Parts: sequence; structure tokens; C-alpha cells
Amino acid sequence: MELLKANGVPFREVEVVGGTPEWRAMEALTGGKTVPQVVVDGRPFGDHRTLQELEQESRVRQALLGEE
Repeated sequence: MELLKANGVPFREVEVVGGTPEWRAMEALTGGKTVPQVVVDGRPFGDHRTLQELEQESRVRQALLGEE
């Protein structure tokens, strides 16, 4: 999650392993089957690709923290 660190976005990392209750909860919340999945204030935001696209547009902090 270097991209989040580089943009000064605070985060908490939760490790999940396929087939575990935590994995199933992640899938149910995000609909994603890959990691990492980004969840902001309990709302699914996207995956690593989503973050990369925002980084290319220099919009990570704006999108995740609501900054202008």
C-alpha cells in the first residue's frame, strides 16, 4: 500500500486468506475476488487498479479523503 503511504492517506491493512470467513466477508462487502480491496468508511472503493488510475490523475487524496 505504498501508494496510500506516498499520498499521506491513513489506512489500516487487514490480511485475508482465501476461503476464510474474512475472505468471504471481503467478497460480500466489495464484490472483489482479488486483493487488495480498498474500503473507505465501510464503503467499497475499488482495487489496486482503481488506485493506480487515480494516481495517474493525481486524484488519490481527493477521491479517498474528499480533498479538493
